[in-house]
Amino acid sequence: MRRSRLPALLLATLPALAPDSAAGEDADGRYPVWPSEIDRIAAPLRDPSIMSESARIAALDELREYASEVILPDLELALSDPSPEVRRQALQLCASRQLLACVDEAEQLWEEGEGGIRLIALQLLSQDPTPEHLDLVYDAMRDPNDLIREQAIMLLVDAPLSSERAEEARRELVAQLGDFSARVRRTAARSLGRLGPGEGALALVRLLDDIDPNVATAATISLGQLADPRTGPALRRALETPTNAKMASAAVTALARLPGEDIDVALLELLDSPPRNLRRPDVAKAIGGRPDPGAELIAGLVERMRDPDLREASTQALLWLGDRAVAQLSAATERGLEPDIALEVERLLAARRLEPTPRPVAISRAAGTAEAVEAARVELPSIDDRAAWFELLGDPEAATAGAALAELAPAWLSGALAWQLDRAAGAAQVRPWLTALALAPEPLLDDHDHDVVWGRIASWAHDRDASSESRCIATLALGRGVGTRHAEQVRVELHGLAAAHHDDVRGCAALALARYGEDPLLEMLLADPSPRVRAATALALRVIRKPAALVRSRLSLQADRDSEMRARTSAALTLESRDPKARFVLIRGRPSGVVGLATASHWERFEFGGVELDVPMLGGGRGWAIVPLEGAVPTVVDTAAVVIPSAPHYGPYEYYH
Repeated sequence: MRRSRLPALLLATLPALAPDSAAGEDADGRYPVWPSEIDRIAAPLRDPSIMSESARIAALDELREYASEVILPDLELALSDPSPEVRRQALQLCASRQLLACVDEAEQLWEEGEGGIRLIALQLLSQDPTPEHLDLVYDAMRDPNDLIREQAIMLLVDAPLSSERAEEARRELVAQLGDFSARVRRTAARSLGRLGPGEGALALVRLLDDIDPNVATAATISLGQLADPRTGPALRRALETPTNAKMASAAVTALARLPGEDIDVALLELLDSPPRNLRRPDVAKAIGGRPDPGAELIAGLVERMRDPDLREASTQALLWLGDRAVAQLSAATERGLEPDIALEVERLLAARRLEPTPRPVAISRAAGTAEAVEAARVELPSIDDRAAWFELLGDPEAATAGAALAELAPAWLSGALAWQLDRAAGAAQVRPWLTALALAPEPLLDDHDHDVVWGRIASWAHDRDASSESRCIATLALGRGVGTRHAEQVRVELHGLAAAHHDDVRGCAALALARYGEDPLLEMLLADPSPRVRAATALALRVIRKPAALVRSRLSLQADRDSEMRARTSAALTLESRDPKARFVLIRGRPSGVVGLATASHWERFEFGGVELDVPMLGGGRGWAIVPLEGAVPTVVDTAAVVIPSAPHYGPYEYYH
């Protein structure tokens, strides 16, 4: 028995003795208090001949809460278990944590397994994109089963590919555009667009006439993401008789992203006489998002403001164009306009008024941490320099700049947000913009034209293929729907996210729901199995003036008896200092030198109001959280000691099992 406990004892001491040992793997679980914990739980896996299959499955389920380093030896044992169900559960755990130590077993299970277990194996292999593993993904893209072909395409696009491998993957996707299965063609078309500008646009053009309208629509959307000037004639032909409204909207959006004066003229013609299945507001929206509008286009919009039928659409397009339309509008005013048109133009110009250059203090208030000192050294663009802000926030890691933009709240923020979010492929791509939306002082995106944008944010929050960090920022941005015409639908979406598999998503849903005031789900989230969710919910309750009696009782119980000390401190702070006027701010931790923490969920200790508390953070290296703790400052703690588990995060393929 002493010999059997020695490996577990050594593993349990790894975080303190050798933090670098977790390099390349997520430390997404807790470490045992006693070495015998792992021995007791894993006993059925270590001797499968004397225990039932159900006991071994239960053992694997219980091991989920422990750190990967601790359970890896028993996971490898389970991957060779006689039971297919045990092997599947173990492989699923390896894939969800991206444990590349399981790759050899995954290769064998891909060759010998069947059904769902092969897809899980392929998921893990795609996370280690060696030439040999990519060949297996390419082979799967030619599998007789169209479901496997489709999932292989999705895994290929999500794989961490080098530039050389990405070009090779692009060629493979182009080949899949001719698949006999409509679902495979549709997925290949959308995936090609997700790769961004490059080859493949002309191949997508052939799908504009596909017999399946969903395939044609997917090809149209991807053409907009590729923005290849050579596709202009094909898009204009497709707009003559679009098969459905969704395809028509995607086609005019794709056309508006192409350069050239002839495109300007074509867009004005479409605004004058939209074809079947295309609405005039869709054309106006596409024009408003045009990256480089010509003078003729803007002049044409001003001229069309005289037509009562076109005035509203033209005005909306000019408002979306923002600063790019100011010169033409000013010139038109100087030349003289009819009184009603002059009033409309003056309103548009008023919306573009220049605002003063931000002071560094704005960054300090937005960041809410000692990081403000560092951020203040970075020269931010003038508030009227939209192009510079777009470039700055083009970096997915520029969350602090997004917080600063929200604090400054320029008049053009709403239009810029809608433009960016409508064109993004996922939340990770526009994280700074989602941060700005989550922290905006006033409700934004509050009209019918923004219905699709809110729908996209909700889909990103529910996307189980995305990282928990991306899902959380989308969830927090979704919570900013309070006060808008979308508030009730947003609340329904947040209720669904509060039941997500991943604990970080549930915690972010609690923070977002707090903006709505008292909600029955907050009591449930205070009793969540994850201490991260309980802590986030307790912090969220700071902004509620008078929580329900049951919620206050549970909060008191949490502050006194919660099994996790870090959840107790959050509850105690809320009991002592509720502040209904508290602002949500972005707080950042100190840089961490712990290898392997870059993708881990962890805690960070902050000083706030004279007390210290631990806050569940997202991301690694320098984590972040959006919480009602304005002015919180990180303290020095042993980061290696605060890595904790996330709830089991099941992969995107469990519906095959």
